[in-house]
Amino acid sequence: MKLIFASVLSILAMAHAAEVEPNRQLQTVTPPIVKFGKDLGVVSQSSSHSEGTASNAYDGNTNGNWVHGDAVQNSVSHTLDTVGDEWWQVDLSAGIGEPVVITHITIYNRQDCCWDRLIGATVHLLDVNGQDITPTSVNNVLTGSTAAQDIVFFPAVPNVAVVKVVQTADTALQLAEVDIFGYERTTWTTFAERASDGTFTTSFS
Repeated sequence: MKLIFASVLSILAMAHAAEVEPNRQLQTVTPPIVKFGKDLGVVSQSSSHSEGTASNAYDGNTNGNWVHGDAVQNSVSHTLDTVGDEWWQVDLSAGIGEPVVITHITIYNRQDCCWDRLIGATVHLLDVNGQDITPTSVNNVLTGSTAAQDIVFFPAVPNVAVVKVVQTADTALQLAEVDIFGYERTTWTTFAERASDGTFTTSFS
């Protein structure tokens, strides 16, 4: 309740400032798209093979070459193939503190071999209750290509807590990197500054 009251007071104060400053205008805008970094999420996977930990696919490194016996240099996640449905996921709401809006996801496959293990794997968006909210209109099936594959959500999907990759085939799931793009809030209330031509321009820092 205190946070809501403080937010209301903040917006009222901004509105008052806009009234007394004709060169500033209060606007509600969509935030700029950002890539969620490795510090903004809690990663896990169904199982781990050798040094192929879940965090390898969310460390900012797209190198898809598996490095045997080197947990420091290796940057590919790798599950076992004995559990059944293998999965990898990142809980963004746990890292950020609230669900986010997702615009697109880029999946990087392993490069040195075995890229076909990613064929048929699917990318899912889950809400805070674990319900799958992936739009049915989106092709979320991975091809197993050595090239990076983009999954685009248009319009963007709000209220996403978890991004999950699932492989139901009888094989291991391995990922070089999962890049996730979007923004933390649906809209921002901020000031726009009047430019020299009389129009208002919103800038983000």
